[in-house]
Order: sequence, then C-alpha cells, then structure tokens
Amino acid sequence: MAPLRLFAACTPRTGSTWFGRVLGDLLDVGVNSFGMPLNVNWTELPPDGCIVVMHRRRSVAFEGFLREHGFRLTAMARHPLDVLLSILTYARTPRNREYSALWIEGECGNEETLADASPTSEAFVRYALSWRAAALLDVSTSWAARAEHASYERLVLQPHAELARLCAALGATPRNDVDAVLARHTLRTFGENAPGHVWRGEPGIWRKLIVPELARAIRDRHPEAFTAFGYEADADPALTLERAQQNWVELA
Repeated sequence: MAPLRLFAACTPRTGSTWFGRVLGDLLDVGVNSFGMPLNVNWTELPPDGCIVVMHRRRSVAFEGFLREHGFRLTAMARHPLDVLLSILTYARTPRNREYSALWIEGECGNEETLADASPTSEAFVRYALSWRAAALLDVSTSWAARAEHASYERLVLQPHAELARLCAALGATPRNDVDAVLARHTLRTFGENAPGHVWRGEPGIWRKLIVPELARAIRDRHPEAFTAFGYEADADPALTLERAQQNWVELA
C-alpha cells in the first residue's frame, strides 16, 4: 500500500491536537500541526506517511492540491456550542489569546473580547454571533461534504468503535494496539501535559451553561455548523441565566 498521507481539517477547539496524537499513534505515523499552508514544506514531508493537522478552510484549489499530493481527507466534528465554550475557556489567558489570534491567519478578528467573559456575558453573546465565530466554525464545516469526519463526542464516549469506523473509511490499517494507544492518550493526561489547553472535555457541557434563547440564536446565526454534522440546539428548557452563571462559577 502507498504510505498514508492524511490531512485533518479542524475548527480550533474540536480536540484536533488530541485527535491527531491518538490517530498518529494508532497508525504509527508522524503528526504535524501547522497554522497555515505557508508553514509546510510539502516536498519534505515524511515519505513513509504523515498526518497534517491544520485549521484551514476548504477551497477548490487547496483540496485539489491535497488530493494531487496523495492526501486522504478528514474533518473534526464537535458540537458548535461546546466549541464556542472551549474557545471561551481557552481565551482566559494572555498567552492563549496570543496564539488564538493566529487561527485562520487572524481572519475576522481575535479572542481579546473574551478575556473576562462568561457564557452569560454580553461579550460572549457578541462573540458567539460574530463573523469571527462564523469563520472558525466554517473550518470543519467547509470540509464536511468532501472529507470523512471524526466525531469528538464518539471519540470520547465510544473510542474503539469510532476509531475502527474512521480507519475503515480512510482505508487505513492500525499498526498499534488500540487499548494501549487510548491508555497513552487520555484527555486527562493530555491536559496535564499541556497546561491551559484542556478545560473539561465533557461532550454536551454546553447544556449547563448556555440558555435556550442563546442556543437558538447561535444555531440561527451559524446553521451549517449544526446541520453539517447533525447537531441540535436542544438546550435545557429549565436553564435560567442565574443557574447558568452559578454553574459556570462551579465548573470554572
């Protein structure tokens, strides 16, 4: 078989770094994360296979380039409301905001307004409905119909089944034992080794923090981010602003 070349297109905070490490270990290939195509020396990628992880929106030309160079394509899916909350928690430190400003080459702004925000604050509402949020969510969404997608939720809750399904869809053969790989790359150990990178990682935690009115507004603002991967804005109808803020204090 030809060496595996995989391009993983991921909206920031979809679990892309963790996903890349798990898949790279499972398939025994190197993993490289790049901010933009300009950072990649495409002619010097490992000849025996590689995974390239990038926050990059799809274009016809870029997809054609990747396929011409033998890349198989995957996109990382995660519930948009969990993604936005993860961006919020990530942006609490100056160092992280400095890094996030480079996401998609700073298109449509940055995360500075989230420095002191909470899920019930006006700053978060404005950000969640902004063009910046739209551009970031569009990374995974723009590849949805053209790439095999991996589900963050299934990777957390049903990792064996999701990895087996993804490998079969990509025509890739695992080279390492899946149990050993998952033991080496738990979310807990990943968070311990990358301080400030992981908050909680629980699928669906947004239901404790985003009230129904805001969930619907975000869905209406970014409909394709929900429909592309089959997500719903099914918020807890009993969640009030006061309860959401209390939950935030307890969780954060």
